[in-house]
Amino acid sequence: MRTTVVILLATFAASGCKRRPFEEDKVVMVKHDDPEMEAAFAAARSKMADFWSRVAKPTAGENGFGVKIPIKDENGTEYVWLTHLSLSDGKVAGTIDNDPDIVKNVKIGQRIEMTRESVVDWLYTRDGKMYGNYTVRPLLKRMDPAEAQLVRARLADP
Repeated sequence: MRTTVVILLATFAASGCKRRPFEEDKVVMVKHDDPEMEAAFAAARSKMADFWSRVAKPTAGENGFGVKIPIKDENGTEYVWLTHLSLSDGKVAGTIDNDPDIVKNVKIGQRIEMTRESVVDWLYTRDGKMYGNYTVRPLLKRMDPAEAQLVRARLADP
């Protein structure tokens, strides 16, 4: 059965999007067609227009903008976060902000470009809270309870 790699994003919001915010994150394997993760992708995509509006004109206190995209190579598929975003002609460019664990065709700090439709999740922070990051929500029940509680406390809409 095919699997998908999801990078758990627990430290991103606390870091304020400083360099290497993912040093303590864990890789969690989920089935390719996991219904909860598919629902998370759909929820994130349903609010994508608002996210891009905020990227273009952030309000006071909004920062740490990132998007999650799939990267594929012969080793599998891994979802990574891009930061330092730009959007042009339907393409999203950004810097890979976590160290890939499965795929070997990209590395942390590399600037890449993907189609806008490739984005499966997004996030930003405001006033210490994390908005978006729908893909972390299905993973909460797999986390250590204390860690899950910390993540829930950072989510603007748990």
